[in-house]
Amino acid sequence: ASLSPDLAGKPTRTYLAETWRFKPDSGWRRGQDMPRAAVAAPSTAIQAGHDFLVVLGGSDGALDAQVDTLKDAHPGFPRTILAYHPITDRWTIRGEFPSMPPVTAPIVALPDGYLIASGEIRPRVRTPEMPVLKGITSTRTLATLDWVAMLIYGAILVWMGLYFMRR
Repeated sequence: ASLSPDLAGKPTRTYLAETWRFKPDSGWRRGQDMPRAAVAAPSTAIQAGHDFLVVLGGSDGALDAQVDTLKDAHPGFPRTILAYHPITDRWTIRGEFPSMPPVTAPIVALPDGYLIASGEIRPRVRTPEMPVLKGITSTRTLATLDWVAMLIYGAILVWMGLYFMRR
């Protein structure tokens, strides 16, 4: 989020959904924007498999103006789970957090998952719960069509090799 003065000079928060990427050889560059802002999401992003970074929850600012009015009736923060693929520079929504996701919380890597250490489940309400996340990596195997495509591709490559070897 960024802060800037409004017309009366009071600070106003603007929620940002931009992504920045760093490469040692070329420095910082702007990536694709997130599907929504995720301010104060539990940090750090979770590595999911070899090719995704997952961001859990975070505030999108949609109810900021109503925090004092809603008080304990505040529904909490967005439950959507955002996944970033750094190779393709694309964000996708990959489901929902099973309960009210905490914000302003550290994530601790465990041998068999990740622990979210407390956090706020809505403005001014901290939770004593410390959820442990397991099964972050995909266990989906290749479908039959994937195997058929690979076999056909392999057969074509072998045929091409034999064909050009005889020429």
